Amino acid sequence: MSGEPTFYAVYHTFKPRAAKAWWANMKSLNFKDVAKAQHAAGIFGHAFLPSEPEGPILCLWECKEKMSLQEFENFIDGPNSPAGGALIN
Repeated sequence: MSGEPTFYAVYHTFKPRAAKAWWANMKSLNFKDVAKAQHAAGIFGHAFLPSEPEGPILCLWECKEKMSLQEFENFIDGPNSPAGGALIN
């Protein structure tokens, strides 16, 4: 990345009855592949801070320079996000 990156702190809560399946899915992910895809998109997750299995979760993301809030929301709510549709971001 060149220039100044953008940081976003995200407070995640689970949708009703979604936590158990989400954690099971997290165990099956290949995080090397996930990281490669995120880095290619100019996004890097610095911190993943779950408070307990049912949430909430706080995450810190660093994004390519000048990534707008809307662009980041499209990522975090989209199909390439680790939120996986189970979280309200």
